[in-house]
Amino acid sequence: MHSTIDKAAWLMTYRYLRFHQIKGLIGERKLRDTSLGKVIFIDKGIQLGEPNFLCEYQRVTSRYGWVLLRKNELHYCQIYRFLLYSPFTDEVIELQTLDVGYSVHCKHLIATFYLNSKNSECLVFGFHVREGTIGISTCRPGDEYWKMYEFLESNPIYMDRYPLGATYLGGCFYCLFATGALGVFYISRQEWELLVEGWPDIDVCTYGELVAVPRFPCLPYKRRRVMKFDILAKRWVEEDLNFKEMVHPDLRFLSNSEPLGESSSIDHHLYAYLFSEMDHPYHTYIMDHHLYAYLYSEMDRPYHVWTRKSQGYYDPRSNVILIEPPLKCIWRRHHLLSNS
Repeated sequence: MHSTIDKAAWLMTYRYLRFHQIKGLIGERKLRDTSLGKVIFIDKGIQLGEPNFLCEYQRVTSRYGWVLLRKNELHYCQIYRFLLYSPFTDEVIELQTLDVGYSVHCKHLIATFYLNSKNSECLVFGFHVREGTIGISTCRPGDEYWKMYEFLESNPIYMDRYPLGATYLGGCFYCLFATGALGVFYISRQEWELLVEGWPDIDVCTYGELVAVPRFPCLPYKRRRVMKFDILAKRWVEEDLNFKEMVHPDLRFLSNSEPLGESSSIDHHLYAYLFSEMDHPYHTYIMDHHLYAYLYSEMDRPYHVWTRKSQGYYDPRSNVILIEPPLKCIWRRHHLLSNS
């Protein structure tokens, strides 16, 4: 097992400002090694004629040195755009436009991707629902189109059963709903299965995240709960956490893949982490691997839109990305494109 310091997340920060006196934007991008406190500038004192992708796109998640970002023009949208960005190589891969065929609220379309240190195979996963239908989309960098799948649900999917998060584990993408329902998409078989209908003792959790780690990496704050999914019994069980030290995680960094790609998926569990509106986890450390669901508030939603103010600047609310540093090897753009 790697030491904690080897598994500390790096921070990618970026900031762009628009002033009346200056045409275009002024900004900077940098990486911070949190274990050493070292700062590496990607760009400093940038002057842009127009906003770049970091201003226009929203971060979704990061995985082994790459960040997934997405763009939608309206809250209800049929067209979604995605791209992958590596601050370690300063390279961008633009994916094909995703057209889901009908209008979907941006909060009800979630995405994640798979990538690890063992090979450069990368798969982006999109998931959305409408009444009675599960919509799944997959795309690899370099693909000419998204593969689209639709599955009918025996029970209608109402508005309180929207998706909260998704994660990859052992050749499958798992999806968590607000009601506690947990579904799985088998990639090789292209099949969907609903594993459990809901939480054991609550109706709906408004915000949350699903992670796959061997053990849950933190003590919860007050009012937070951690639910572990018992795969054999197909039910959620509240996790009893006994840690001597407190670790404050941003589980969006952990969710969506097996951290560092080193552990066997057999050792992983699914966890749901439930917490209150005012909780703000800022720091992440990868400790182990299982599936957890992590529930959180509106203030912590992973999608924050850059807003253009009347004063003439961009509000940098979403300027920090937790990212897993590529310690084993660095995958460049052509590596990810070679698997299409």
